[in-house]
Parts: sequence; structure tokens; C-alpha cells
Amino acid sequence: MRSRIPLIILLVASLGVNAGLLINFLRAPRAQAAPAAGWNCPMMQDRFRLTPAQAEELEIMRLAMVAKTADIKQDLEMKRQALLDLHRQDLVDTIRTDSLLMAIALRQYDLEKAVFKHMHEVKNALTPPQRELFYQLLTEEMCPGFKTNCRVNCGEK
Repeated sequence: MRSRIPLIILLVASLGVNAGLLINFLRAPRAQAAPAAGWNCPMMQDRFRLTPAQAEELEIMRLAMVAKTADIKQDLEMKRQALLDLHRQDLVDTIRTDSLLMAIALRQYDLEKAVFKHMHEVKNALTPPQRELFYQLLTEEMCPGFKTNCRVNCGEK
């Protein structure tokens, strides 16, 4: 009987701890689920007045774009990290630095080209009024200061 008392105490204590953890888990505030992203997002569908077929086609394109550019983005991240590691050194290895900068520039070109092609595909899936909204949003909201920065950089004032 004495050998069972510590076992019973251990079981009761374990049950109490587990019940307490479960109650805390169930009572914890939950973060609301994020609204759907991409072209399936109701806000995007409403704003562009997309048909369900358009939304589906555009979402398929978006997901393909994300998959296509994932390796480029990962490669850019690794190269930028290597560049940062070089920057931390006391003596700058200019040959390695130039090599990394050129590699970053080439990969950035690949990314920009993929985005340009993707935007062309998106444009072709939109009606003319939707295209106007698309370009308006790109210049005014998605890329704030795009026009101003371009004029300043190009010498126009």
C-alpha cells in the first residue's frame, strides 16, 4: 500500500498540471485568421470587379510566380548575407566584393524580368478598365513615390 501512495500522488499531480495547461490553452485569446491573400482576397475581387474565373486565373498565375521566383529570392538572400559577412571584415576583399555584387545584380535582373513578364500576363487577363486601375494602383499605392523618385533621378523637376 505504501508503494502505491507516491504513484497515486504523482498521477493526481500530473492530472492537475495537464488539466491546468489544457484550460489555459482553451482560454487563450486566438489571433484571427488572416484574410485570404492574393487575387482570391475578397477586397481584391471587389476593387477590381473580378469575375470568379478571372480571380482563379490570376491566382494561379500569382502562385506560379511565387514558385518561380522563390529560388531567385533565396539565392539573393544568401549572396547578400555573404556580402554582409565581407563587410564585417577589417580588410575588404574587393575581388570577392565585386564578384558578389555582380552576381546579385544578375539575379536581381532575373527577378525583375520575371516580375515584368508576370505583370504582362496579369495585364492580359484584365479588362481595359481593370488595367487602368492596376496601373493606377502600381504607381500611386503599391510603389509610393515612384513617379517623384523617377523624375528626381532622371533630372526632371
